[in-house]
Formats: sequence, structure tokens, C-alpha cells
Amino acid sequence: MLNIISLGAGVQSTTMLMMSTIGELPKADGAIFADTGMEPSYVYDQINKLKKIINIPLYVVKADFKDNYGDIQTHTMKAIEGKTARYSGPPAYMDKGFIRRQCTNDYKIQPIRKKVRELLGLKKGQRGGKEIKVKQWIGISLDEMNRMRESRDAYVENIFPLIDKRMRRFDCLNWMAKNGFALPKKSACIFCPYHDNQTWQEMKESRQEDFKIAVEIDHKLRKPHTNKYPFDKPLYLHPSLQPLDEVDFAKKKNQLDMFGDMGDECEGMCGV
Repeated sequence: MLNIISLGAGVQSTTMLMMSTIGELPKADGAIFADTGMEPSYVYDQINKLKKIINIPLYVVKADFKDNYGDIQTHTMKAIEGKTARYSGPPAYMDKGFIRRQCTNDYKIQPIRKKVRELLGLKKGQRGGKEIKVKQWIGISLDEMNRMRESRDAYVENIFPLIDKRMRRFDCLNWMAKNGFALPKKSACIFCPYHDNQTWQEMKESRQEDFKIAVEIDHKLRKPHTNKYPFDKPLYLHPSLQPLDEVDFAKKKNQLDMFGDMGDECEGMCGV
């Protein structure tokens, strides 16, 4: 039986990993981080620091579907130019809701799934069977139980150690501080449309290069070279349907925050 941690490098999954490292949870066989290529720099710093202090392998994986272009930013740009078979970029907003989210599956879930199969020794196309062979640890805390999901694969069981320990997000932060570990920040793609206004404001003030990338993507979404889905309607990275560099982030708005109270990271379960 393999025990694999699905690592988003945010608060909850990092806490879970460190609890395993010091023995408060059973020792896992490995942790898998799916890299979209567009994580904030502090997430990559966190991954590098974790590699030095944990006692299990930490695997960094990337998407390999057709036209993935190595990272979600390049893929999105190529999709805007009409040079991809499908769109797996950010689930931007339009006048009636937002477009289908494919990025989580293509850039997070499937790369992790592929690595799990590799660790099991399964070849491409080979069935895993119905017997549970992997326990996949998901970093969901008690305050976001609604995000719990069963695995799509019969041979993988999703387990939720933080739920079992009745830990909420603030409990994770307290545990990290108590044990002398640096507090991780939220983990999500730079131009994720589910950022709340506070995150956008922090990025605009403190991470200008990241904000510049997000603004560029936001503007180009509305100037596509193709009209095929989802570019048949104007798209925005902010729910106000305003250009990102024109939004007043200090003004309160009714905005869904997928990485606030309802979960701080995209570790393979968001949007599933």
C-alpha cells in the first residue's frame, strides 16, 4: 500500500507533510506537487525548502497533454492565438458566470494521477484494478469539508488526515508556528480568477511582475485571434467584468474566493 501526499505547498498540505515528517502522522511514501509553471515565486521557494527538511521523496510533475506548452501561461497565450486543440487556461468570467474549468484537471489532477500510476508500476492503458493500492492524502481541513471527494480511480482511496485530527486552517497555522516551521502562504496560479480582492491588491503592491503577467493575460483574453470557445464572448479575470488594472480592489464586492475560507490551495481537489 502506497501512501502519497497530494502537495499544493499551501498551508494545509504543508502542515500535513510536516506532521508526517516529524511522526505525528504515519510516514508517507512520497509527496507529489503538480507545477503549472505559474505559481508565485514563494511557492517554488517553499518546495525547495521542503525538499531539504522532509524525509520522503518530493516529486514535481507537470502536465503532458497535447498543446500544454509546458506551462499554463504559454498554453493560454497559444489558445488565444487559436493554436491549441482545446482550452485549459484560467476559468475566466463572462457576462453569465464563468467558463468551464479545465485547468485543475489538466495541470493538477492528471499529472498527479500519472505519477501515482508510475509509482505503482502501471503502464499506459493498464487498469489499476478494484483493490485499493494507494492512499492519497488530501490537505483539506475541517472548515472546508465540502471539498472532500472520493477518488475517480477504484485503486486509489482519498484520505483526509486533517479532518481526522479535527484541524481547521488556523489550527494548521498554529501547529506550524508551534513546531518552528515557516508559515506557508496561499498557493494558486498567478492569474487565477478565484483570487479575492485582498490577494489581487497584495499582488499589485508587492508582486508587480506577477500582477503585470495577470494584466497581460486579462487584456489578451478579450483580443483573441480566434472566435472558437471560449473566445466567442469577452472574458475577464475579475468578476466585476472590468479590466484587471482598472479594478478598485479596496472596494468590497461579492466575489467567490476559492482560496480563502473555502480552501487555500489548488492541490488537486479544487473545482472537482
